[in-house]
Formats: sequence, C-alpha cells, structure tokens
Amino acid sequence: MKKILFLVVALLALIGAGVGGYIFLVHKDGQPKVEEEKKKPVGPPQFVDIGPFVLPVMGDKQIEQNLLLQVQIQVASDEAKDKVKERRYILQNAYIETLYGKLGQQQIKAGQVIDVVAVRRWLIEATPKVMGEGVVDDVLIQAVNQHPAY
Repeated sequence: MKKILFLVVALLALIGAGVGGYIFLVHKDGQPKVEEEKKKPVGPPQFVDIGPFVLPVMGDKQIEQNLLLQVQIQVASDEAKDKVKERRYILQNAYIETLYGKLGQQQIKAGQVIDVVAVRRWLIEATPKVMGEGVVDDVLIQAVNQHPAY
C-alpha cells in the first residue's frame, strides 16, 4: 500500500511540475510566448505593376461604361516582389473575376464617377486568395479611366 501511495504522490508531483513548466515557459501574462518576431523590411517599399485591364460597367440591360484600371502591388521584400511578378497574370485574372459582376450602376457615384474606394477594397480582399497571407502589403490603384460605351 505504501508503494502505491508513493507512486501516486510522485505521479502528481511530475504532473504538477509539467503544468508549471508549461505555464512558465509558454505562457507569459496569459499570452503565448512569441518565438521570434517577423523581421521588419529595411528600405523603401517596392511596387510591382500588374498592368492595365479593362472592365465593363453594367447598366440595366447593357454596358454603360468601360473602365480601365492600372494597378500596382506594394511588397516589402525582393522575394515577395518576385513572387508577385511570377503570379501577376493569375492575380489580374482574379481581379477581373472579382470585379466583373460587381461593377454596376450601384458603384457609380453622382456625376458618373466610379466608386474607387469600393473597387480598391474588393481588390485587397481578392489578393490573399491568390498570393497568400503576408506577401502583399497593399494594393494601389494608380489610374482609372472611364469611357462611355457606344
């Protein structure tokens, strides 16, 4: 009986030491310990030109306008810049797919001007689906040209 009691006490001591070590080493103030912080890029941001692409702005029954967008992608490193350059056409395709059905009369503000803020937001949402999280810092709309459809 003494041996069983001794083994139970030893087992409880080991479990307590394990839990205490876990809390001390992994958790600090209730937060998980961060192994290493991401390295901050040194130098100015880099930009990759995605190229211009044309999209229709739909009316009730027909195309009302044609929209030409010039988009640049902001990245922090040369590796990310190379990755964006490799996948630029896939990214452009994703942008066209995202915007094609969404551009309509609802996005045209007074004076027949497209809502660029909404367009940029949709592009930012579509980018991680192609590039993955953390590769692209920002999506910049460099130029917007609107032409009426004839």
